[in-house]
Amino acid sequence: MLSAEAVATLAPHLTIDGFAFDVELFYRARLAGFRIREVGITCHCRQDSHVRVRAGIASVLDVLRIRFKGRPFGRPLLRRASHSPHAALSGPD
Repeated sequence: MLSAEAVATLAPHLTIDGFAFDVELFYRARLAGFRIREVGITCHCRQDSHVRVRAGIASVLDVLRIRFKGRPFGRPLLRRASHSPHAALSGPD
């Protein structure tokens, strides 16, 4: 779950709309100083589902783009508007 602050800070900067969108979201959240917590889920996969090789390669290239565009010269692109201790990707403690 995203906080309103996280959405307002991160959404305007998201560029990936493929399989790697979540990688970009988490990477930019970390760069902006948001706290990320893991939450367990149960995945119900479809047996007939598959990913084409082209989509897999595109995802790898997207991850590389995220990494190299995310920190030019070692500096983050994003800065969090406030440095409050609220979690960006989790609910209330």
